[in-house]
Amino acid sequence: HEEETAVVYNSHNRVIDIIGYRPPPPSPALTTAEESQRRYTKLSSRSNGLDGKSSEDLTLSIDSKMMELAHRLSTSLKDHKIVRIAVLPVQDTLGNEDQALGNYLTEKLTAKLHEENVARVVERSQLTRVKQELYLTHSGGFDEESAMKIGNLLGVEAVVTTLYADVGQSSIDVTSKVVHVETGEILGVGTATLPRVAVERMLSQ
Repeated sequence: HEEETAVVYNSHNRVIDIIGYRPPPPSPALTTAEESQRRYTKLSSRSNGLDGKSSEDLTLSIDSKMMELAHRLSTSLKDHKIVRIAVLPVQDTLGNEDQALGNYLTEKLTAKLHEENVARVVERSQLTRVKQELYLTHSGGFDEESAMKIGNLLGVEAVVTTLYADVGQSSIDVTSKVVHVETGEILGVGTATLPRVAVERMLSQ
């Protein structure tokens, strides 16, 4: 169809108005897509609360969660007068270690337990040597029996075992147990919920 349109410019040759032009209405497909995008953005922002935060802020978010976890475990160690422990590699729920997240959490938890200064933490090199002596591979996992064997060989009173699991699309749950190497008794349990977006951004750096 024919349509007359007037374009108005200012003294700097910039368009300041367009008269007589009516853009076509958006298609149903475009309307649906835009609405879906708005809902997704709102839900994502509500679920993680971390949009717009810097990498440093995201690292601090994980750091504080692991600090709380280490503090709860240290309280159990103190209550049972445990003075020497070993932190076993963090695994996923299938028993796999040596995953990027598992390695990161192992180092972070070990450091935080050391900072608590409640019990002496055995060095990772000693733990690796003992694992090799027991012919344990990452596919073998750390069941209760193997964890107790490792603890006895290292001369520690308790071991800390940790699993992490994906929970929905917004978070990752981390669960740690303090296990007495002589009796197999669980002396303490601690959990931490990590924002998935923080974990993913941290691992991608």
